[in-house]
Amino acid sequence: MASLYAQTNKTVRKATRYKNCASQAAAVQKNAGTEGCHVSSVNSGEASAVATGIMALGLNLKADKHTGQAEIGRAIPSRVGLKQKRNLKIEYECRSAEHSEKSDPKVPKWEPRNWKEHLNNIREMRKNKDAPVDHMGAEKCFDKDADPPTKVKYIRQTTEILKWQYNGDIPNNVAELVKLPGVGAKMAHLAMDIAWNNITGIGVDTHVHRISNRLKWVKKETKSPEDTRIALESWLPKEYWSEINWLLVGFGQQICLPVGPRCTECLNREICPASKRLH
Repeated sequence: MASLYAQTNKTVRKATRYKNCASQAAAVQKNAGTEGCHVSSVNSGEASAVATGIMALGLNLKADKHTGQAEIGRAIPSRVGLKQKRNLKIEYECRSAEHSEKSDPKVPKWEPRNWKEHLNNIREMRKNKDAPVDHMGAEKCFDKDADPPTKVKYIRQTTEILKWQYNGDIPNNVAELVKLPGVGAKMAHLAMDIAWNNITGIGVDTHVHRISNRLKWVKKETKSPEDTRIALESWLPKEYWSEINWLLVGFGQQICLPVGPRCTECLNREICPASKRLH
């Protein structure tokens, strides 16, 4: 046993060459025969030297990955009735930065700068509800560039489907709504909100698409309304989804026009990322 301690002392002296290792090495030497003693975590070089000293004493070392503490226990005999064999088992695992980030609920998700101020200002500008979208009925809200025969074909096909497959009603889910001729994601989500009182997504048309990119409400520039919808839903709290289409469509019809936007009349002119570029 004396030679075993001599070997351990030699290893411990070697360990003290590492920065801040003296206290850890002394703790190992002093408590080598004591079950349950703890050694504070050290760097990789120090850990290797201290572990070698513990191994010479035939003790078990187990590191806790959460606390960073190492616990030393007595070696367990391999078989009862036989001469004890001193085994060493080292379990070591560090929590990576990636794991810590994923498990940390305080890590904020991305959101646009000033988006709440943008939204409140748009609400103020839309409070009179005097945009075309506010008083036009369905008979006037048609696409002037659409092919009339195609529209008529879609309407006839859809009415037949609704009559025979849905007993004159409309589907109550997005998956079946978008199967109807001429119905896209925008109208499907609007129908779910208005007809079924179920908010399943944001209705994004050309106005919402354009304004979201101008205000930098998307992390990267989007190329289509559907891409914009996905980008908006990734950060915008669901409680705002229902009003976004109505607010931005009217805002786009009156102030944030596709060509020649009226930035001087806009309450967001000082905090809009696109205001200087457009004027």
